[in-house]
Amino acid sequence: MNYTQYKADFFKRLQVKMWCFTLYLDLLVFVLDVVLSAHYFFNQKVIEPLSYRTYLILEIIIPIVLQCGLLGINRIAISKKNITNQIKNRICVYTILTQLMFISFFHIRYEVVIFLPSLIMLLAALFADRVLLRALFISTGIIELANIVVFFITNTSHFYSQKIIVSGIVLVVYVMIYIVSRSLLTFQKNQLHHIYDNYTKMRELTVELRLEPLTRLYNRTAFAGAVERYISLFNKKNELIYMAVLDLDDFKHINDNFGHATGDVVLISLSDLIIKTLGSNRSAFRYGGDEFVILFREKKLDEVLQILEKIRSEFNKTEYDFINDELTCSLSIGVAEFKPEMNSKTWFQAADAAAYKAKNLGKNRCCVAE
Repeated sequence: MNYTQYKADFFKRLQVKMWCFTLYLDLLVFVLDVVLSAHYFFNQKVIEPLSYRTYLILEIIIPIVLQCGLLGINRIAISKKNITNQIKNRICVYTILTQLMFISFFHIRYEVVIFLPSLIMLLAALFADRVLLRALFISTGIIELANIVVFFITNTSHFYSQKIIVSGIVLVVYVMIYIVSRSLLTFQKNQLHHIYDNYTKMRELTVELRLEPLTRLYNRTAFAGAVERYISLFNKKNELIYMAVLDLDDFKHINDNFGHATGDVVLISLSDLIIKTLGSNRSAFRYGGDEFVILFREKKLDEVLQILEKIRSEFNKTEYDFINDELTCSLSIGVAEFKPEMNSKTWFQAADAAAYKAKNLGKNRCCVAE
């Protein structure tokens, strides 16, 4: 997974979390509005300058309808595959901004709500998008100015000087939030790179721990996990899966007569041939010593045998400077199809027994388990 893919996955998770945040915010505001409405109703109060009926319509019914509509549109947008992640990020942010704008506009009598639209700049910093932050700085500025104008017009319980002070505080907070958001944006960008670097190093380390250092094939630990995955595929999809055990013939003779360093060269040449033939090392394993295992899926037995025969014949033709013409390297191969009554252990035993059968029949051949 490259950095772009990692960032895309991170933003997808963040988009869902922001949608949930918006939903919880709407529910919280709705509950508060209902509680306040009940309080005014039972106390027979009129909300200046609104009547109780007007309060219900303007501050509960209309806002909740608009907010639910926005939530629905947002959910549809972030689930669309043909919309880029950058656009989805901006849709999420502007949805929350619109929600905050509704809250501040419909509840303008409470001074604290005037600050709400500015807070969206802090959330925008999470997406590490400078263009988005600059756009929000302008749009929230316009909204805050509009809120101040509405506050001046509709609020009759404050003196003119108090309104000036509240307006000044709103503008100062607006600018301060923008400055903090810029710092958070830089920090978030650095954090994304730092987290991805650690993630990459961790994955590389995990792969290294599962690779056999000499042949660069996967080791026995990785083999155990792969076998379980293949069996799981068989159980879910009833796929044909095969295991092949490749056993080097007379490998002890090579080590004893030409040295272990020479034996290593032979092992490396075989692993290189396996990777070249298969196209990768994903399904090839060094089980231990002179024994290798290959797993196959979505292939018929004839196709499996054709691949194994190619590996066997090519390896048998390989020439080494340190080995005389009278001695060639060869493979005895056993193949076993997975059956429903098998488990990982009995499957391997079947393939291993077929490899021993190939040895007993004269070596340098491939046998299929019965």
